[in-house]
Amino acid sequence: RLAAPSWKAAKGILKTKIRDNAKKQQKLTDEKVAAYQKLKEVAVAGLQEKLKSLEVEVRRSIDNSKKQEEQSIKHQKSEHKRAKSSRSPKKKRQYSKTSCRTPFTTWKVKLDARKNMYDDMNSAYTVHLKLTLGTSFGILGSSFNASTDLFRAILCGDLDGDSLKDSGRWDRIGDHSAIQRMIPLSVSNSAPAKQMRAIAGLAMYSRGLDEFAFQPS
Repeated sequence: RLAAPSWKAAKGILKTKIRDNAKKQQKLTDEKVAAYQKLKEVAVAGLQEKLKSLEVEVRRSIDNSKKQEEQSIKHQKSEHKRAKSSRSPKKKRQYSKTSCRTPFTTWKVKLDARKNMYDDMNSAYTVHLKLTLGTSFGILGSSFNASTDLFRAILCGDLDGDSLKDSGRWDRIGDHSAIQRMIPLSVSNSAPAKQMRAIAGLAMYSRGLDEFAFQPS
């Protein structure tokens, strides 16, 4: 038979489990935030460095293109004056355009490579987040199963006469914010009454988790 002091012991066990679950959840949240911040810092630092490198390459490419264009113009003028050009005008124009286009083509290839690297980092973070969430749900599922067994073991037992006659206690349970008189609590030791007590305990436990474990601090 479940004596009155056992209610206090059960309440203490529930509070301990709530605190333990809150600590586990907070630890997972902290690890997730720390991993995200670290990945973000690495990604930002890497991208900033690569962008600086790209800026230098672009400036160099522009300068080289200008020099090549100037050299091409000088060459064309010189060849025109000498009338000994080995290329037709069409070929010379094509050569000039190709010379100017080549550095920009190289720059675009490098920029695409940087973009692919950034996408890979985002994919790595997404995988880490999924693994972390999977671990969190696993802990919650295990905790819920353990809580169900605990409530059934404690609340599905026979209550003594004093506990059954304590109307104030039953009123407080029925008026709890997680129950609000929606769960029928029969003051007896029948099988349905025991089952309803376990369901009421789970509802109150869930509300406690929502208030103390899952609310943002």
